[in-house]
Amino acid sequence: RFEHRDINAIKNLTKKNLAIGINIQDCGTQEECECCIRTKMTRPPFPKESGNKTKATLDLLHTDVCGPMQTMTLGKRKYFMTIIDDYSRYTTVYFVKTKDEATMYIKQFVEMAKTQYNKTPKCIRSDRGKEYVNKELQDYLKIQGIKIQYT
Repeated sequence: RFEHRDINAIKNLTKKNLAIGINIQDCGTQEECECCIRTKMTRPPFPKESGNKTKATLDLLHTDVCGPMQTMTLGKRKYFMTIIDDYSRYTTVYFVKTKDEATMYIKQFVEMAKTQYNKTPKCIRSDRGKEYVNKELQDYLKIQGIKIQYT
């Protein structure tokens, strides 16, 4: 019933009278089976910081549109769009009716950054969704001098 349970844990149960009717005979070997070894293997943790971290705010923005959500907002929006600054991790969320509104909200964010921080984003990273791979957005980013990276 205990399958590959640690033998010391089972002995501890019997020593504390927590398991009744178990007769443990020492087998004289402490070797573990291959199954035990494989299941106890761990992978190294992910690094806390990636080596490619940007040096300043608005150097790199990550954006994505998620949805459609099952439940719409009160404003009949069923998608949300995130824009995350790579350096500060500052996150802006827009609720959108359709994915096509992404271009409008990126323009709005760029204008806000210019006004509030007197700085234009240098690069925007997104997936290859049609909301990001469109002529209107590409032309706007080119005029603004903003690079676009696709994942």
